[in-house]
Amino acid sequence: MIDTASPLYSVPRQLVLPLISSTDSYKMEFIAGTSNLLARHWLLREGIKEEWPERRLILWGHSGCGKSHLLHVWGRAHNALILPGTALREGMQEAFLSLVSAHGGGAIGIDDADLIESEALLLHLMNFIQEQKGHLVLVGRSSPWGWRYQLADLQSRIRASLSVQMMPPDDDLLRILMLKLMACHQLVVSTAVVDWLLQRLPRTAPAVYEAVERIDRFSFQHGLALTREVAGQVLQQMGCLNMEK
Repeated sequence: MIDTASPLYSVPRQLVLPLISSTDSYKMEFIAGTSNLLARHWLLREGIKEEWPERRLILWGHSGCGKSHLLHVWGRAHNALILPGTALREGMQEAFLSLVSAHGGGAIGIDDADLIESEALLLHLMNFIQEQKGHLVLVGRSSPWGWRYQLADLQSRIRASLSVQMMPPDDDLLRILMLKLMACHQLVVSTAVVDWLLQRLPRTAPAVYEAVERIDRFSFQHGLALTREVAGQVLQQMGCLNMEK
Protein backbone atom coordinates (compact mmCIF):
# COMPACT_ATOMS: atom_id res chain seq x y z
CA MET A 1 0.00 0.00 0.00
CA ILE A 2 1.29 3.48 -0.87
CA ASP A 3 1.55 5.90 2.03
CA THR A 4 -0.25 9.09 0.98
CA ALA A 5 1.54 10.93 3.78
CA SER A 6 4.87 10.22 2.11
CA PRO A 7 6.93 13.18 0.81
CA LEU A 8 6.27 11.79 -2.65
CA TYR A 9 2.72 13.15 -2.28
CA SER A 10 3.82 16.60 -1.17
CA VAL A 11 4.50 17.77 -4.73
CA PRO A 12 1.59 19.41 -6.60
CA ARG A 13 -0.28 16.91 -8.72
CA GLN A 14 -0.03 17.58 -12.44
CA LEU A 15 -3.11 18.10 -14.55
CA VAL A 16 -3.59 15.32 -17.11
CA LEU A 17 -5.53 16.26 -20.22
CA PRO A 18 -7.73 13.57 -21.83
CA LEU A 19 -5.74 13.24 -25.05
CA ILE A 20 -6.53 10.62 -27.67
CA SER A 21 -4.64 7.51 -26.68
CA SER A 22 -1.77 6.41 -28.89
CA THR A 23 -2.57 2.84 -27.85
CA ASP A 24 -5.95 2.66 -29.56
CA SER A 25 -6.53 -1.03 -30.20
CA TYR A 26 -7.13 -0.54 -33.92
CA LYS A 27 -3.87 1.39 -34.35
CA MET A 28 -1.84 -1.17 -32.44
CA GLU A 29 -0.28 -4.02 -34.38
CA PHE A 30 -2.42 -7.13 -34.11
CA ILE A 31 -0.61 -9.69 -31.96
CA ALA A 32 -0.57 -13.20 -33.35
CA GLY A 33 -0.98 -16.05 -30.88
CA THR A 34 -2.19 -19.61 -30.63
CA SER A 35 -5.56 -18.35 -29.40
CA ASN A 36 -6.26 -16.51 -32.67
CA LEU A 37 -4.49 -18.88 -35.08
CA LEU A 38 -7.68 -20.30 -36.62
CA ALA A 39 -9.31 -16.88 -36.93
CA ARG A 40 -6.22 -15.42 -38.61
CA HIS A 41 -6.14 -18.32 -41.03
CA TRP A 42 -9.72 -17.79 -42.20
CA LEU A 43 -9.59 -13.99 -42.32
CA LEU A 44 -6.05 -12.95 -43.20
CA ARG A 45 -4.55 -15.68 -45.37
CA GLU A 46 -4.25 -14.45 -48.95
CA GLY A 47 -7.13 -15.61 -51.13
CA ILE A 48 -8.87 -17.42 -48.27
CA LYS A 49 -12.10 -15.41 -48.49
CA GLU A 50 -12.85 -17.04 -51.84
CA GLU A 51 -13.23 -20.30 -49.91
CA TRP A 52 -15.97 -18.95 -47.62
CA PRO A 53 -19.33 -20.63 -48.29
CA GLU A 54 -21.54 -18.03 -50.03
CA ARG A 55 -18.71 -15.53 -49.35
CA ARG A 56 -19.77 -15.09 -45.70
CA LEU A 57 -17.92 -15.65 -42.43
CA ILE A 58 -19.07 -15.33 -38.83
CA LEU A 59 -16.34 -14.65 -36.27
CA TRP A 60 -17.38 -15.11 -32.67
CA GLY A 61 -15.83 -15.22 -29.22
CA HIS A 62 -16.11 -13.84 -25.72
CA SER A 63 -15.71 -10.12 -25.06
CA GLY A 64 -12.08 -9.02 -25.00
CA CYS A 65 -10.65 -11.82 -27.16
CA GLY A 66 -9.61 -9.42 -29.96
CA LYS A 67 -12.23 -10.23 -32.60
CA SER A 68 -13.15 -6.58 -33.26
CA HIS A 69 -9.47 -5.73 -33.67
CA LEU A 70 -9.05 -8.59 -36.14
CA LEU A 71 -12.14 -7.42 -38.03
CA HIS A 72 -10.55 -3.99 -38.50
CA VAL A 73 -7.29 -5.58 -39.63
CA TRP A 74 -9.27 -7.51 -42.25
CA GLY A 75 -11.14 -4.33 -43.14
CA ARG A 76 -7.95 -2.40 -43.82
CA ALA A 77 -6.58 -5.24 -45.94
CA HIS A 78 -9.69 -5.36 -48.14
CA ASN A 79 -10.87 -1.73 -48.02
CA ALA A 80 -13.99 -2.96 -46.25
CA LEU A 81 -16.78 -0.90 -44.79
CA ILE A 82 -16.98 -1.70 -41.05
CA LEU A 83 -20.21 -0.84 -39.26
CA PRO A 84 -21.72 -1.56 -35.82
CA GLY A 85 -24.58 -4.01 -35.58
CA THR A 86 -26.64 -1.37 -33.77
CA ALA A 87 -26.82 0.53 -37.10
CA LEU A 88 -29.11 -2.19 -38.47
CA ARG A 89 -32.32 -1.11 -36.80
CA GLU A 90 -35.74 0.16 -37.72
CA GLY A 91 -35.72 3.71 -39.02
CA MET A 92 -32.12 3.47 -40.24
CA GLN A 93 -32.76 1.42 -43.37
CA GLU A 94 -32.51 4.24 -45.93
CA ALA A 95 -29.33 5.74 -44.45
CA PHE A 96 -27.73 2.33 -43.96
CA LEU A 97 -28.44 1.05 -47.45
CA SER A 98 -27.32 4.35 -48.97
CA LEU A 99 -23.98 4.02 -47.18
CA VAL A 100 -23.53 0.40 -48.23
CA SER A 101 -24.50 1.15 -51.83
CA ALA A 102 -22.03 4.04 -52.00
CA HIS A 103 -19.30 1.70 -50.81
CA GLY A 104 -20.13 -0.77 -53.57
CA GLY A 105 -20.69 -3.88 -51.48
CA GLY A 106 -17.27 -5.36 -52.15
CA ALA A 107 -16.40 -6.12 -48.54
CA ILE A 108 -18.56 -5.38 -45.50
CA GLY A 109 -17.93 -6.11 -41.83
CA ILE A 110 -20.57 -5.86 -39.10
CA ASP A 111 -19.34 -5.74 -35.51
CA ASP A 112 -21.68 -6.80 -32.68
CA ALA A 113 -23.81 -8.59 -35.25
CA ASP A 114 -25.61 -10.43 -32.47
CA LEU A 115 -27.12 -7.06 -31.45
CA ILE A 116 -28.75 -6.39 -34.83
CA GLU A 117 -32.39 -5.38 -34.38
CA SER A 118 -33.70 -5.41 -37.96
CA GLU A 119 -33.73 -8.91 -39.43
CA ALA A 120 -35.14 -7.59 -42.70
CA LEU A 121 -32.26 -5.14 -43.07
CA LEU A 122 -29.65 -7.84 -42.42
CA LEU A 123 -31.30 -10.11 -45.00
CA HIS A 124 -31.39 -7.23 -47.49
CA LEU A 125 -27.68 -6.61 -46.83
CA MET A 126 -26.86 -10.27 -47.48
CA ASN A 127 -28.79 -10.19 -50.76
CA PHE A 128 -27.09 -6.99 -51.88
CA ILE A 129 -23.58 -8.28 -51.13
CA GLN A 130 -24.34 -11.57 -52.86
CA GLU A 131 -25.55 -9.71 -55.95
CA GLN A 132 -22.33 -7.66 -55.94
CA LYS A 133 -20.26 -10.84 -55.42
CA GLY A 134 -18.85 -9.22 -52.31
CA HIS A 135 -17.83 -10.64 -48.95
CA LEU A 136 -19.47 -10.25 -45.55
CA VAL A 137 -17.99 -10.75 -42.07
CA LEU A 138 -20.30 -10.80 -39.07
CA VAL A 139 -18.76 -10.56 -35.59
CA GLY A 140 -20.56 -11.54 -32.40
CA ARG A 141 -19.97 -12.67 -28.84
CA SER A 142 -21.86 -15.96 -28.97
CA SER A 143 -22.04 -18.89 -31.36
CA PRO A 144 -24.29 -18.12 -34.36
CA TRP A 145 -26.08 -21.38 -33.64
CA GLY A 146 -27.62 -19.51 -30.72
CA TRP A 147 -28.76 -16.53 -32.80
CA ARG A 148 -32.52 -16.82 -33.10
CA TYR A 149 -34.35 -15.14 -35.97
CA GLN A 150 -38.00 -15.02 -36.94
CA LEU A 151 -37.18 -14.95 -40.65
CA ALA A 152 -36.55 -18.53 -41.73
CA ASP A 153 -34.52 -17.43 -44.77
CA LEU A 154 -32.19 -15.40 -42.57
CA GLN A 155 -31.82 -18.23 -40.07
CA SER A 156 -30.85 -20.68 -42.82
CA ARG A 157 -28.27 -18.28 -44.27
CA ILE A 158 -26.68 -17.77 -40.87
CA ARG A 159 -26.47 -21.54 -40.40
CA ALA A 160 -24.93 -21.92 -43.87
CA SER A 161 -22.17 -19.39 -43.16
CA LEU A 162 -18.66 -20.36 -42.14
CA SER A 163 -18.42 -20.01 -38.35
CA VAL A 164 -15.03 -19.44 -36.71
CA GLN A 165 -14.50 -19.19 -32.97
CA MET A 166 -11.79 -16.91 -31.57
CA MET A 167 -10.43 -18.19 -28.29
CA PRO A 168 -9.53 -16.03 -25.25
CA PRO A 169 -6.00 -14.58 -25.38
CA ASP A 170 -3.28 -16.85 -24.04
CA ASP A 171 -0.64 -15.85 -21.48
CA ASP A 172 2.07 -15.12 -24.04
CA LEU A 173 -0.22 -12.85 -26.05
CA LEU A 174 -1.27 -10.85 -22.98
CA ARG A 175 2.36 -10.47 -21.92
CA ILE A 176 3.40 -9.17 -25.36
CA LEU A 177 0.42 -6.80 -25.39
CA MET A 178 1.27 -5.38 -21.97
CA LEU A 179 4.93 -4.87 -22.88
CA LYS A 180 3.96 -3.13 -26.14
CA LEU A 181 1.57 -0.83 -24.30
CA MET A 182 4.16 -0.07 -21.63
CA ALA A 183 6.63 0.83 -24.38
CA CYS A 184 4.06 3.10 -26.07
CA HIS A 185 3.63 4.97 -22.80
CA GLN A 186 7.40 4.98 -22.22
CA LEU A 187 6.92 3.20 -18.92
CA VAL A 188 9.95 1.41 -17.49
CA VAL A 189 8.82 -1.77 -15.78
CA SER A 190 10.52 -4.85 -14.37
CA THR A 191 9.62 -8.40 -15.37
CA ALA A 192 8.53 -9.04 -11.78
CA VAL A 193 5.93 -6.24 -11.91
CA VAL A 194 4.62 -7.45 -15.28
CA ASP A 195 4.24 -10.99 -13.90
CA TRP A 196 2.53 -9.64 -10.79
CA LEU A 197 0.05 -7.62 -12.86
CA LEU A 198 -0.80 -10.44 -15.25
CA GLN A 199 -1.51 -12.80 -12.35
CA ARG A 200 -4.16 -10.42 -11.01
CA LEU A 201 -5.78 -8.86 -14.06
CA PRO A 202 -8.74 -10.43 -15.88
CA ARG A 203 -7.46 -12.43 -18.85
CA THR A 204 -8.72 -10.01 -21.50
CA ALA A 205 -7.05 -7.43 -23.72
CA PRO A 206 -9.36 -4.58 -22.54
CA ALA A 207 -8.30 -5.23 -18.93
CA VAL A 208 -4.64 -4.92 -19.94
CA TYR A 209 -5.36 -1.72 -21.88
CA GLU A 210 -7.21 -0.21 -18.93
CA ALA A 211 -4.53 -1.18 -16.42
CA VAL A 212 -1.70 0.34 -18.45
CA GLU A 213 -3.68 3.52 -19.12
CA ARG A 214 -4.47 3.91 -15.42
CA ILE A 215 -0.90 3.15 -14.35
CA ASP A 216 0.45 5.71 -16.80
CA ARG A 217 -1.92 8.41 -15.56
CA PHE A 218 -1.34 7.56 -11.90
CA SER A 219 2.45 7.54 -12.28
CA PHE A 220 2.40 10.84 -14.16
CA GLN A 221 0.04 12.60 -11.76
CA HIS A 222 2.00 11.56 -8.68
CA GLY A 223 5.50 11.55 -10.15
CA LEU A 224 6.08 7.93 -9.18
CA ALA A 225 8.11 5.19 -10.81
CA LEU A 226 6.24 2.03 -11.80
CA THR A 227 6.68 -0.24 -8.80
CA ARG A 228 4.52 -3.06 -7.50
CA GLU A 229 3.04 -0.64 -4.96
CA VAL A 230 1.94 1.75 -7.71
CA ALA A 231 0.54 -1.14 -9.74
CA GLY A 232 -1.30 -2.40 -6.67
CA GLN A 233 -2.87 1.01 -6.05
CA VAL A 234 -4.20 1.06 -9.60
CA LEU A 235 -5.52 -2.50 -9.43
CA GLN A 236 -7.35 -1.61 -6.24
CA GLN A 237 -9.05 1.22 -8.11
CA MET A 238 -10.04 -1.29 -10.80
CA GLY A 239 -11.42 -3.63 -8.15
CA CYS A 240 -9.34 -6.60 -9.26
CA LEU A 241 -6.55 -6.75 -6.68
CA ASN A 242 -6.26 -10.08 -4.93
CA MET A 243 -3.34 -9.97 -2.52
CA GLU A 244 -3.47 -13.73 -2.03
CA LYS A 245 -2.12 -14.36 -5.52
